[in-house]
Amino acid sequence: MRRMFRARFVAPAAVAATLACANTPPRAAGQTTPRPHTSAAPPAASALPPTQAPEAMAAPPPEPAASETPAEDAASPLAPALQQKLRAIRPDPPPPAITRERHYLVSNENQHHLWHEVVSDLGGIQVGVGTEQNYLLAGWARPQVLILVDYDEWVAELNRVYGVAFEHADTPDEFLELWELRSDSKIVGWIRERWPDQQQHWKKVRAYRGAQAEVRLRLQRLRERHSRREVACFLTDPSQYQYLAQLWRNGRVRSVRGDLVQHSTLQDIAAFARAAAMPIRLLYLSNAEDYFWYNHLNFKANMLALPFDDRSLVLHTKPYQRDFYRYVFQSGLGYQDWLRSGRVRSWCELFSQATATSPDGKAEDLRTVSLSPDDAPSLPRRLPCSQPGGGQ
Repeated sequence: MRRMFRARFVAPAAVAATLACANTPPRAAGQTTPRPHTSAAPPAASALPPTQAPEAMAAPPPEPAASETPAEDAASPLAPALQQKLRAIRPDPPPPAITRERHYLVSNENQHHLWHEVVSDLGGIQVGVGTEQNYLLAGWARPQVLILVDYDEWVAELNRVYGVAFEHADTPDEFLELWELRSDSKIVGWIRERWPDQQQHWKKVRAYRGAQAEVRLRLQRLRERHSRREVACFLTDPSQYQYLAQLWRNGRVRSVRGDLVQHSTLQDIAAFARAAAMPIRLLYLSNAEDYFWYNHLNFKANMLALPFDDRSLVLHTKPYQRDFYRYVFQSGLGYQDWLRSGRVRSWCELFSQATATSPDGKAEDLRTVSLSPDDAPSLPRRLPCSQPGGGQ
């Protein structure tokens, strides 16, 4: 979605700013494929991985969540007890700094349509970093609960403004119109009505006004792009739009400032999923994993705590040639197997096991990790990507 660290300047305390993506647009690519039913070289001396957190090393496999109730139940309000637990998910501490002192409020990954068939009708809980790309995915996956996570408070606040827009607009056209400059007073009025506390509504107005022009342009381009590709999305399909609006109206969405390597948000999400007896069916990480080793702080413990089931998927992206992305998917249980195995220490190393889904090369940018760590070959001598810290 967004940003790249210059790793030699990233002190351990700054790695909290890790919910990030590369800052370059990808090219167009080909067709999608159905999701699979199977689970799925040393760094430079100056970029040695940090010590693994003890809780990550000792984390047992999580108990699978019970299967969720039918997806159409998302049209009804979430039970009050579960709404309370959803609201109780704790934010992580804010990072000491944000990358380049810039807020990345829209995604620049332009081929999420490659995952369209992969994620279709997954249900369950969707957890994802960033903003509008999560709504694309949720329109296809139809989760019962959507949890939006980002280390940047501006992004978390912007998602709350998205919620206000979804709640008040009845159609995709009305929703898009709310991001026009002429709708400023309307949006700001709704924000102040919802959050009368001055500090709370000011943060949301700040994020909205800082993002309004960029979001409007992004949504317009997404609508045009998906229309051209004949892939329905929430900006073109009224039924997908209504599904997302109902999630917000029925208290089934939570936006929280959370960090993949910290100790509160992801652990609370795992606890909520178990309390709700819903598996986490979709975890969208973008390319956040590019900026830390898997054993950094609490990352591995957080991932191993998530209650996946045999339909759960993890989505990653990987920039290449600075301008393009690979779109990678794998089973959630398979991802946990890889983390637990110790065979890979970074997303770069795991990405080396990803293969194109189309043997004819028509969907080169859509890749999957389908082998288990026991069945996969050894890591290639030269990895097709950069390690955290710039090592190769």
